[in-house]
Amino acid sequence: MHGRRSHSLLLMKSKISTKDIATGGISAALSFLFATGAVYIDALTITLSVLSAAALMLPLSRGRYVGGLLAYAATSGLLMLTASPLKSLPYVVIFGGYTLFCCITEDKKWNKIVVYALKVLWINAALALFYFGTKTLVINFDKLGFELKYGYLAVLTTALGIIYDFALRYLYRMVKSLKERYLEKSAPSDMQN
Repeated sequence: MHGRRSHSLLLMKSKISTKDIATGGISAALSFLFATGAVYIDALTITLSVLSAAALMLPLSRGRYVGGLLAYAATSGLLMLTASPLKSLPYVVIFGGYTLFCCITEDKKWNKIVVYALKVLWINAALALFYFGTKTLVINFDKLGFELKYGYLAVLTTALGIIYDFALRYLYRMVKSLKERYLEKSAPSDMQN
């Protein structure tokens, strides 16, 4: 009897519902599948990376932020174990981490100036990580025929990052709309949230 009561107290304190675990598990499985494909199938890297971000949006679109966080953590950890820490960085930093941040700030309606400042900071920190930290972002300037200084690259990356942010938020609104249109109509009333 005592063990059962302490177990229910533990569940009450943790605030992780079975729905968070279920939606997080489904999201993690899909996100991991797409992110792994992005690592190993060069021709589909961008497409599969965006699909991994969309899969992460599934629990977030239902307001299940804990489920989204669990999915992100599980996908990131599994990807680091199966691919490599270096190959998993695009998911960890951009397609997973940035997606999580973007969707939560979209729902919470925080101060837009602060949010965009944080997003620009995130984009430039990711550029610095890939360019200086891991040296995985390598641009062959000889083939381009011109020299591109890091400052110009940062401006270009910021502009592309803002475009990606708009596209990501649009995709998130589409996922939420599809969820409202199809999932909530077909689910029994006790399953809707």
